Amino acid sequence: MKLSGISFSGIAERIFTPVRIRVCAICIAAFFCLIGWPAALMRCGKEERKSSDLIKEADELFGKEIYTSAAQCYGESFRVSGDLYPLLREAECYRLINDRRAFIETAGTAILLFPSEPGGYTALAGYYLDSAMYGEAKSVCDSAASNGVSAPALEDIRYRTEHKIIRRYVSADGFLGWHETGGRGYAVIRRGDLYGLMGADGKILLKCEYEWLGMYDPETGTIPALDGGIAVYLDTSGRRKLVPDGSVLSAGCFSGGLAPVRTEEGYRYIDGKTSFVSDCYDFAGAFSQGAAAVEKDGKWALVDLSFRSLTGFVYDEIKTDAYGFAVCYGRAVACRGGLYYILDAAGREVSQGFEDALLPASADGAIAVKTQGKWGFADRNGKTVSAPEYDSAGSYSCGMAPVMSEGEWFFIDSDGKRADGTSYGSAGSFGPGGIAFVTWSGVPCLAAVACMN
Repeated sequence: MKLSGISFSGIAERIFTPVRIRVCAICIAAFFCLIGWPAALMRCGKEERKSSDLIKEADELFGKEIYTSAAQCYGESFRVSGDLYPLLREAECYRLINDRRAFIETAGTAILLFPSEPGGYTALAGYYLDSAMYGEAKSVCDSAASNGVSAPALEDIRYRTEHKIIRRYVSADGFLGWHETGGRGYAVIRRGDLYGLMGADGKILLKCEYEWLGMYDPETGTIPALDGGIAVYLDTSGRRKLVPDGSVLSAGCFSGGLAPVRTEEGYRYIDGKTSFVSDCYDFAGAFSQGAAAVEKDGKWALVDLSFRSLTGFVYDEIKTDAYGFAVCYGRAVACRGGLYYILDAAGREVSQGFEDALLPASADGAIAVKTQGKWGFADRNGKTVSAPEYDSAGSYSCGMAPVMSEGEWFFIDSDGKRADGTSYGSAGSFGPGGIAFVTWSGVPCLAAVACMN
C-alpha cells in the first residue's frame, strides 16, 4: 500500500526489525516500570505488613489455645504471602483440634507446594505416627526420601516405624490408657491412689498428686481433675483453668465444646463457660467424633452434640474407655440381648453379635472379639480375620496385638506369629507414638516401644 509515494509496508519493515522490536520493548517496559514501580512496591509492602500482622495475631491466638481462629489467621496469611510457615502452623492448629481431614489436606498442600522442604513431611508423618498409623507414616518418610529430603525428625519417625519391641522405662503403678483425642499422646498414670499426666516420650507432665485426672482436650486446653475434692479443669502446667459450679462432684473430658459432669441429681453436660446445657442422665460419657454414650432408665444410647439420639435407647450397655469415650477410631461397641455389636460413629450396627468385643486401638487395626469362649480378631465391620484361640486379648495397633494364653501375655504380629520371645504379666495395646504398657519380670507398667518390622 502506498500513499503520497510513501509505502506503509516499507515503513513497517524499517521500524519492526528484530533489533528495533527489542529496543522498543525495552523502552516500553522501562516506561511502565517508571510509572508502576512505586505502586508495586506499595502493594508488596502492604502485603508483607498484612501477612506479618496476621501471623502476629495468629500466634497470639495460638498461645491462648484458640486454635480454630488461629488456623483461619494462619490460612489467610499463607494466601497473602505464599510462605511455608503459616501453612504449617495452620496444619498444626487443625491437628490440635482433631480436624483430621483439614490437617491432612493442609499438610499435603505443604508437601505439594514445598516438596524440597521437610516441614510438610514431618508434620504429616508425625501425625500418622501419633495416630498409630505406622504404615502411612513410613510411606510419608519414603516419599520424602525419594525427593531427596532428610531431617533428624524424619529419621526418628522412620526408626520408630521399623524397629521391634524395646522396653524403655518404668512409669507408674497403673495406667488409664491412651485415647485418640489426646492430641499429643498424653496418658494418665497412677502412683498409689493419686494420678498424674505423662507424655508419649515418658516425661511426667503433671505429678501424681490428684485424686483423678481425665484426658487432655486440645481445643479448650483443659484436663478434668479432682483436686483436693474439688472438680476443676487444669491446663498442662497444673493451673486451674475452669472451675465448674459447686454442685459438680466430678468433671469429665471436654470434646466438641462439651463435657459431662456428675452432680447429686445425675449426669449433665456443660459448655466451655461451665454452664449446664443438657437434661440429667443416669450416666453421660465424653464426646468423640460427635457422639457420646448416655444411660437413662437402665437403657443406653449414642447421642450427638445436640443430644439427639443416634441409636435410640435400645442397648443394655455401651462400652466406654477409662476416660468415658464411647467412640474410638470411628467405632463403638454396644450390648443388647447378651451380644455385643460393633457400631460406627453414626450409631449404625456394622457387625454380627459377639460374646464380647473391645474398642479398636488404631484406625486400621483388627478389633479383639470373643466367640465360643475364646478371643480372636475381626475387622472394623465384624468380619473374622483370626479364629478365636486366646484366653484374653487386646485390639491391634502398630501391626501387633497383645494376647494371653495359659496365663502368659505376649504380642503377636498381623500373621498371628509371636512378635518376640518376651512374656509379660500383663500387656495393653499400643497407643500414640508406639507406646504400650506392660508388666514384665514383676515390674508394673513397664512401657514398651514397638513398631512395624
